[in-house]
Amino acid sequence: MDDDEITELRRRVAELEDERAVARTMVRYAESLDYGDSATWADTFTPDGVFDVRRRGEPMFVHTGTESLIAFADQHTSAPTVYHKHFLSVPSIALDGDRAVASTYFTMLYERDTGPIVLVFGRYLDELTRYAGTWRFSRRIVDMEALPPG
Repeated sequence: MDDDEITELRRRVAELEDERAVARTMVRYAESLDYGDSATWADTFTPDGVFDVRRRGEPMFVHTGTESLIAFADQHTSAPTVYHKHFLSVPSIALDGDRAVASTYFTMLYERDTGPIVLVFGRYLDELTRYAGTWRFSRRIVDMEALPPG
């Protein structure tokens, strides 16, 4: 291999490592929310990160900054009181240096006395930033596309 090929190989490996790190942030987000670890969940965002929840594009609520994110997560259902799981599709990630945008389908299964149900599905529309050595959400839009009746 010549120097150009080695440089290109290094670039491609770094891109793959960044994509995996972004995906790990997404998994950390889901697992920490499902199991009630509010501080870890909020830490998946930058200190001024924005959590923007919508229903088919229409705004529902927004939380900005670590304190507001922790307060939201503290009041969210979690195990062992209520078991639910956020399932993620394979994300589409575009990297640009220390910034990334991503789109991921999600489904949330929710415990009911009669058995689990699909509580919601939709997509995450993300902007991420490399912050303090890790990828974090600077903005996460949760666009819920379907909820059960009632």
